[in-house]
Amino acid sequence: MWLKVAFMDELIEHSFKLIAKVIYFLVRISTWLIFEFLYEEIAWWLGWCVCRAITLNSLPKVGIHGYEEATTTRFVVCFTGIATLVLAGTALAIYISANAT
Repeated sequence: MWLKVAFMDELIEHSFKLIAKVIYFLVRISTWLIFEFLYEEIAWWLGWCVCRAITLNSLPKVGIHGYEEATTTRFVVCFTGIATLVLAGTALAIYISANAT
């Protein structure tokens, strides 16, 4: 009887460890998607294009693949990209809700 209880305790402990590892893995993937993919890729590319269009192709000085080289302009360009996404989403939501039947 004691052996069955010890086995069940060990089984439950390993199950919780497995669940904790899966949750940790999902948090790491979410963090990567949010920061590295959304911020460093999408926001940078979109913000770079918007900044170039607004400043008539003069700013930012680094190329579109120059995220790593950009030090002071990185935040401004990425913030511009995120703001563009938010504004486009808001405009699309307003347009859709205005035309809803």
